[in-house]
Amino acid sequence: MSGALSVPSTLDAIASCFEGIVPATICSCASDGTPNVTYLSIVHRLDEWHVGLSYQFFNKTRKNVLDNPMAQVIVVSPDTADQYGWICSTNGPTSRDPGSTA
Repeated sequence: MSGALSVPSTLDAIASCFEGIVPATICSCASDGTPNVTYLSIVHRLDEWHVGLSYQFFNKTRKNVLDNPMAQVIVVSPDTADQYGWICSTNGPTSRDPGSTA
């Protein structure tokens, strides 16, 4: 593990990250800029470019995304511990280079 986020060519390339073995994280911000980070039990890979998240049990994150529709999602490979992340919005991905955000 290098400590830096990797950018996958497609979500299919990191399919093992979506099996729920290692919890993913999601970071969102409230309208006043207060950050919120929480674990996701599973991130659902819908196709090679889209993921689905259930908002069950994370009301603060849901409220944040409704107020500020951007969040960072990080998944971890259970095989290598490599981390993969991206900036998402309710309108779709906003960046293919998550390494530029911290």
